Amino acid sequence: MSVLSFAQWVQSTAFFTALRGSAYVYPIVLSTHMIAIALFGGMILLLDVRLLGLRRLDLDRPRSEVEVETDGTGSRERLLAHQT
Repeated sequence: MSVLSFAQWVQSTAFFTALRGSAYVYPIVLSTHMIAIALFGGMILLLDVRLLGLRRLDLDRPRSEVEVETDGTGSRERLLAHQT
C-alpha cells in the first residue's frame, strides 16, 4: 500500500468526509491545533529561558533582602534570597 493510496483511503472515510463538510467542526479542530502549537512553543520558550539562566526574580521581597553571589570568576551571577 503506497502513501498516496493510504491518504486517499483516510480522506474517503466517513469521519473525515463529515469533518470536511461541517461548518463548525473544522474551524474548531484548527483552532484547537493552533492553541496546542502555541502552548508547546511556550513550553519550549520557558525551558530555553530557564536553561539560559534567566528566571523571574523574587519580586515580593524588597531589594535589600536580595544579595548577589558570584562563582569567583565574575562570569556568572546568581541571585539568592537573604537568609536572616
